[in-house]
Amino acid sequence: MSNSIVTQAFGDDATSIAERISLRDHTLWSDSPDEVSNRLGWLDIASRMQGEIADLAAVADSIKADGFTNAVLLGMGGSSLGPEVLRRSIGSAAGFPTLRVVDSTSPEVITALRSEIDLATTLFIVSSKSGSTIEPNALYAYFRDALEVTVGSSAGSHFVAVTDAGSSLEALGMDAGFRRIFIADPNIGGRYSVLSHFGLVPAAIAGVDISRLLDSAVVIEQQLQPEADVNESLAWRIAAELTLAHRSGRDKITFIEDGNSNGFGLWAEQLLAESLGKDALGLIPIANEPKLRDNAYGGDRIAARIGSGGSPRDVPEIDSTISDPYELGGLFLAWEYATAILGVDLGIQPFNQPDVQAAKDATNRVLAGPDRVSLVSISSLDELLGKRRTGDYLAIMAFVPETDEINEVLIELRRRVSERTGIATTLGYGPRFLHSTGQLHKGGPNNILAFQITQGHEDNAYVPGRNFGFAELIDAQAAGDFDALVNAGRRVARAHLAGDVTTELRTLTDSI
Repeated sequence: MSNSIVTQAFGDDATSIAERISLRDHTLWSDSPDEVSNRLGWLDIASRMQGEIADLAAVADSIKADGFTNAVLLGMGGSSLGPEVLRRSIGSAAGFPTLRVVDSTSPEVITALRSEIDLATTLFIVSSKSGSTIEPNALYAYFRDALEVTVGSSAGSHFVAVTDAGSSLEALGMDAGFRRIFIADPNIGGRYSVLSHFGLVPAAIAGVDISRLLDSAVVIEQQLQPEADVNESLAWRIAAELTLAHRSGRDKITFIEDGNSNGFGLWAEQLLAESLGKDALGLIPIANEPKLRDNAYGGDRIAARIGSGGSPRDVPEIDSTISDPYELGGLFLAWEYATAILGVDLGIQPFNQPDVQAAKDATNRVLAGPDRVSLVSISSLDELLGKRRTGDYLAIMAFVPETDEINEVLIELRRRVSERTGIATTLGYGPRFLHSTGQLHKGGPNNILAFQITQGHEDNAYVPGRNFGFAELIDAQAAGDFDALVNAGRRVARAHLAGDVTTELRTLTDSI
């Protein structure tokens, strides 16, 4: 590891920055301690969670012993993306429930899941820091209602909660007879919470070796102590390489993964986009990008290699490759710390998300009355691409089910756009991305071409206790985000697919 890269990026300031972070000095990022001083618990959460291993293992063993075959996580953003990486990269151990992550309000996704699982042997993990997030609450109401029909008065024993102390979810879990309520460290924001109860409870229930995962994180934690040499730190090297790349105009980070780190880019998207995409600044993380011709990559790119596979030719590379999926524990912490350092360099407060609420408010207005927003946009994807400028990227925002077939078509759409125009592309499925890259879309630099895809719904799944179903909810979320993008001055186009989604997406792709 080179000793010069950290000095090249930060000079003599690196050591003092490291000391101030260890002291949890909020003035590194903001004059105000609000949403800083109470958001730094992630710095030592790995070592503290080692004391919770026995409890997590005991709960997981009891769930296994009771014959549960599926564990379905109901969560959004920071509550779901870390567990999704662990699900994809490590998976469930033999005899433990198969972990599934539901972070969608698509009625097609929900009804398909309902038909695939045996409710009598399914455990649900309701995960929400505040307890007030609309998506997990609606999903809980739907599956709780279905369970009461199936198993009657024992329905509560099919639920586990992960939340903050004093949240509405804690109160709900107590009243509704949940099997267990895990109270997480409240001093950690969602996107930094993967090594807390939010990430480790679902992983433990799936039989993941939590001890091995935390051991790899503690190795990185030790590199970040005040007496440690910043030049020997993976986190500081990542931060230095990203900083130098950004200063040279390379603001788009393509993540290259393999089976050891499957889905890491989705997690890193939220970390980087929501932490740094504000005040008209930010970096654009790019996950699951299709392989392009070398001449389709612009000079605004840097590659972050997490797994095997080479970077595009002539594109600089950050190498933080892992050879064992249990090394993800350390990788999570290294990238979290590097992101915090980038916040110092950019002058950005990385622990808040000031532009996320706009889409939530607009969603509520749509649910209250659809005539409250106006879907006015550029008329087509071609016209939107015609508005591109140097340094732009296309953000595809797909409010459709995430299936292998749809993924394949959208990957081809991304490839054609990049090879035709030379601009980078991102893909987010709604409403998941609203809790991830949505902050960047509205608060980051205005180099985004926003392309929203929505669909018609033949069926619906109604939300018990509400006057709407999941079709109305996801449509309201799409309309609300559209409204927020327009109000933020973004260039936006929209395609509504009234027929078969895959067929119409292929037609759209063939037109590029």
